[in-house]
Amino acid sequence: MHIPASTSLRDFGQILTDAGVVGSQRAFVDAADGRALPAGYFQLPTGISAATAVSMLEGDGHRVGWLVIPEGLQLDSKEGADGQTTRGIFAMLAEATAVDAGGETYGVTVDELEQAAATESVSALGIPDWAQAPVAKLTGDHRRIEGLIAPGAWEDLDPRQSATELLKDLISRSNVRFEAWG
Repeated sequence: MHIPASTSLRDFGQILTDAGVVGSQRAFVDAADGRALPAGYFQLPTGISAATAVSMLEGDGHRVGWLVIPEGLQLDSKEGADGQTTRGIFAMLAEATAVDAGGETYGVTVDELEQAAATESVSALGIPDWAQAPVAKLTGDHRRIEGLIAPGAWEDLDPRQSATELLKDLISRSNVRFEAWG
């Protein structure tokens, strides 16, 4: 379920009530007791108490579509000389979007992300004007979008998006960050 940014507690409670997670909006608002709860995508069971819902929303265990990309992280996972693997952006995206909601599974795989990055057009991937020519020249290599996904927190990745849609969303929003950073 998706909770949009800047959602009031009353609206938050109504979304949860409509989804059958809690019994009433009022019970949720009372249980939240004025706390600021995060927006984003969550995987919550239905028919739980309002207090349990608040507790689950405050923790990270039920949040999906959320990840933090550190500076300098590459798209691909890499094995170091010590035998430890550093997960790449694609592996992190696959993990962050993996959801099993009552028998329905959502999310993208590393293979789907690599395929989309390698073969989709620059417009389908949301490549900014300043990067279109070099990215187009490297069609067929998924690493052609290396450096176009900005580091930082990504709190609302939609697990229902296809690999192409997810990459376009990330690259487009990254471009806004890059422009703001100069």
